[in-house]
Amino acid sequence: MEVNTKTGNEATELCELQIKGYDMFHSNLTRNDGRGVLVYVKTELEASPVIFHEEFQESVSISIPVGSGSKDKMLIGCVYISPNSSDVNDNLLRLINDANNTPFSSILILGDFNFPHIETF
Repeated sequence: MEVNTKTGNEATELCELQIKGYDMFHSNLTRNDGRGVLVYVKTELEASPVIFHEEFQESVSISIPVGSGSKDKMLIGCVYISPNSSDVNDNLLRLINDANNTPFSSILILGDFNFPHIETF
């Protein structure tokens, strides 16, 4: 979920975004140079943040245990790419490659990729 407005005129306080019963994982919410990314996870799922690198700032990744008593974990990543981005594709590919080279049993990367020339079926 994108958080900050396009114009950047309105400041968003983290306390305004809290939802009871959910843990909030965010990136770039308190800076003025991006839109920010936010993921909510039900508290009982015991999610934890996963940090890959700081080059791709419009992303947040979390780890969630899969099933009770299981040692398997799922990686969930959420990204935002501005339609005006020029050099962010290399960083996104590096992020996806890093995620793919982790020991997680499942990987889900979602968000607003803004690839205007991608072919869909």
